[in-house]
Amino acid sequence: MSVAPSHPVQTLLFSLLPPIIPDAELRMSRFVEDLADLRTWILGPPQYVNEVSDPGDAVRDSAIRTIGGVMLLYSAHPPHDHRLPWEVDSTQLQEVKALLQAVSAYTAATSSSVVFELDGVEVGEITNGTLDESLSLGLLDEWERELQRRKPSV
Repeated sequence: MSVAPSHPVQTLLFSLLPPIIPDAELRMSRFVEDLADLRTWILGPPQYVNEVSDPGDAVRDSAIRTIGGVMLLYSAHPPHDHRLPWEVDSTQLQEVKALLQAVSAYTAATSSSVVFELDGVEVGEITNGTLDESLSLGLLDEWERELQRRKPSV
């Protein structure tokens, strides 16, 4: 189940959506820290993110706060999909499912919303414990279908 050291890696960012409550930084930091104990992660556990964007960005005129975490994933997108071992891709799907389940519980407990971005492209959100269709159908179901298509014959 080895992956070439040069295999591309993608980032799955999850971050709180406004309004952000006063103790959000501490809660999210502890939450992300606890994810490390949830399971063994192929590329390591998600890491805490607490950043403020540069307000000088031409697209926006005010700073944007990002409080959440980032998870690394081996790319399974063409043309890399056939170079990524099926077992690794399948394990990564289970990691993402575990992350989504944990974030779902977090948002339900904190009455919050979390948005997910894969390499800077929004792929969905979880609000008050509920995954939107972009995550459940667009990300998870599509990933599972692709794994079924690529599943090695026994």
